Amino acid sequence: MGAELTTSKLLAGKAALVTGGGRGIGRAIALELAAHGAVVAVNDLGCDVEGRSPSDEQPAREVAELITASGGQAIANCLSVSTFESAGSIVQSALDAFGRVDVLVNVAANARLGTIFDLDPMDWRDQIAVHLEGTFFTCRHAAPIMRAQGSGRIINMTSVAFLGSWGSPSYASAKAGVVGLTKAIATEGSFFGITANCLAPEAETRMQDYGRQLYTSGRRTEKNPNMPGPATHDWQSVPGPEWVGPFAAYLASDAAAPISGRVFSVRGANIGLWSDPEERWWLPGKGQRTEPWSVDELAIRVPALIEQASQASSATT
Repeated sequence: MGAELTTSKLLAGKAALVTGGGRGIGRAIALELAAHGAVVAVNDLGCDVEGRSPSDEQPAREVAELITASGGQAIANCLSVSTFESAGSIVQSALDAFGRVDVLVNVAANARLGTIFDLDPMDWRDQIAVHLEGTFFTCRHAAPIMRAQGSGRIINMTSVAFLGSWGSPSYASAKAGVVGLTKAIATEGSFFGITANCLAPEAETRMQDYGRQLYTSGRRTEKNPNMPGPATHDWQSVPGPEWVGPFAAYLASDAAAPISGRVFSVRGANIGLWSDPEERWWLPGKGQRTEPWSVDELAIRVPALIEQASQASSATT
């Protein structure tokens, strides 16, 4: 099952809920949490990668059975995170089974294709509903429980796509929203022993394979003739999802109590810490100018400011 239940019991006495826990990264995280002593509620809708097929309880049930077969304790359900009521039922099932919710890991995801030129509004809504609203809904239900307990660990999945990716503005927007949501939870939760962090993982999963197939099949270039195709996109093999589990388990533990509001990337053994956006460069005369800039001045000054920032960034990399 990846990690065995003979490893350190860093999470003994903790109750965890993992959405999207039936496959890929969610599965790896659920198994790792259990390996370190947590009891785990495994949630997974069990549908196809686009989220269009009927739900299936088998993926979540298989992970729960692996955990129990190895001496752990787990439950499973295949409810959707995409509505407030359903997300509440998911959290309540964990609370009913274990009496606590110490760790919430939001991995549930779906994939939809489309650029700003042709993205179906329903595909936009469906991705926002799962990635962003689903993350908010489970956090909204779990946070009061954690506040009453005086502690909690929330780990949300984001992606480098939040910087802007071709082919799915809905995915990029949702993942950017998850970062902002997580930082807000970290701020508010700090008064109650609740931490919240983001992982931006890259691993060989159904989502990764979905993107690879779209590029290599030419479906993207046929739909969008000016879109970068297979020759310009690097689809080299990436490590498996089992590399993500240990870092998520660490963030879920008391050892990571001082860490909150952070965004980490995980690609195999490469773990990175993202910097926070900050205001670093200004037009001349900051705080001293007594009248608005003219458009003609801005046409000269702003490109120079951007060049200054680019040179400074290049010098530090």
